Amino acid sequence: MSSDRKTEERVKEEQLSPKISLATNAAFNVLYKVLNVVFPLISAVYLARVLLPAGVGKISYAQNIVSYMVLLGALGIPTYGVREVAKRRNSREATDKLFSEVLVINFCSTSVALLLYAYLVVTYFSSDVPLYVACGLPIVFNYINVDWFYQGKEEYVYIAVRSILIKGLSVVAILLFVRSQSDYVTSALISSLAICGNYVFNIVRARRYVTFTFHGLQLRQHLRPIFVLVACAAGAQLYNNIDVLMLGASQSSNVVGWYNNAQKVIGLVLTLATAISEVFLPRISYLYETDKERFDRLVSMGFRIVLFFALPLTVGTVLVANDLVVVMFGEPFRPAALTIQLLAPLVLIKGLGDIVSYQVIISSGQENRLLAAYFLAAAVNVALNMVLILRFAQNGAALASVVTELLVNAILLHYSRRILKVSLDWPFMIGTFLACVAMAVPMLVANFLVHNVFVGLFVDVVLAVITYFAFCLVTKNEVLLMIMDLVRKKKRPA
Repeated sequence: MSSDRKTEERVKEEQLSPKISLATNAAFNVLYKVLNVVFPLISAVYLARVLLPAGVGKISYAQNIVSYMVLLGALGIPTYGVREVAKRRNSREATDKLFSEVLVINFCSTSVALLLYAYLVVTYFSSDVPLYVACGLPIVFNYINVDWFYQGKEEYVYIAVRSILIKGLSVVAILLFVRSQSDYVTSALISSLAICGNYVFNIVRARRYVTFTFHGLQLRQHLRPIFVLVACAAGAQLYNNIDVLMLGASQSSNVVGWYNNAQKVIGLVLTLATAISEVFLPRISYLYETDKERFDRLVSMGFRIVLFFALPLTVGTVLVANDLVVVMFGEPFRPAALTIQLLAPLVLIKGLGDIVSYQVIISSGQENRLLAAYFLAAAVNVALNMVLILRFAQNGAALASVVTELLVNAILLHYSRRILKVSLDWPFMIGTFLACVAMAVPMLVANFLVHNVFVGLFVDVVLAVITYFAFCLVTKNEVLLMIMDLVRKKKRPA
């Protein structure tokens, strides 16, 4: 083999090696996700005490309506764009063409969504127009939403820095300008401007990497996969968010507020559990086309990483929920504690399902497989909510969400097993489970002995972290050793 050929293969190996670029991307994504947890946590804690459950519930309901319009405006572009940019990353000309074609499609769909939202506000929500205008700004700014481009290019350093800056400013603005329960519109406006700020940064910076053109555009080739993905997203959005709509229609704003903040807690925990694996989609999309064996290995590694973080976070959330909800949101939100405990399994179910089912199916271009699963799940979720919400209010909605998520991931796993060749690592799985058992014992003892919610929460978290990682270290957990090895390598002088 010639030296040029060896050099070329070595460069290719370095470009694809998860321990190099993926490790860097994962590190910045973890930083970004952790700080994205901290900033909304500060906002949620503050707003819960200022706006109270009723104010939080009003904003949540309006933002839920907006989320459907944003879904319509974005179509399936956020997922489709990531995959297609990753496939074309070695060709500037192909990337320019893709970017321009997708942006034109996005302009058309966003215009339809904006007109529909304006009609809904005037017809059904005229009593609170300022709130719905404030919440609706992300629909307007969806015209310039190109976040998918940076994810496809694996620009996670930029994504982290940009988002941390915007989130930090939004938290400061909330602390300065939201001072009473009547300021709920101001709170909604600040949240919307934070989203829109990301879009402005993105489109201005995009000129460094891509050039928009109207020359030779071919839109039709993108329509089918984009419409399939938006249909999938609609199904997912329906079964994920219909509970809030049904709660708002049949229960008080307080119930919606309790459920909304319980969802926030679970969303934050899920974010922590999947911060590393989220950077895999662009890479596995590329590897599916170029190196199937490495594709299988990378997904297997992602499964172990998610399990290593998601399982203890699930167990820990259940055990600290009673103290956590009072510390975060105050005594008026105590009814949300049981809701958090019921929703906690979603951290494990969604975390594992994302890496071994959703990402595998999307990267292989078989997104049509998602349709039946999502719409069946939506139908089941509506039926369960109709029965359970009337009897158990927000806790019924939580039960319906967990059952629905189990169903959809079971169906998707059935499809992904045809694409993916992965054998389960039983010793790793059993070891991780035993580490969680070892973690839970001192937490249960602390819950019995400590009655102050602030002290109890602190003691629980410290005991959980020390016990879990100590057990994993003693048993030589594969993921923990891999992380430690990567940290040591980063610390070595160049």
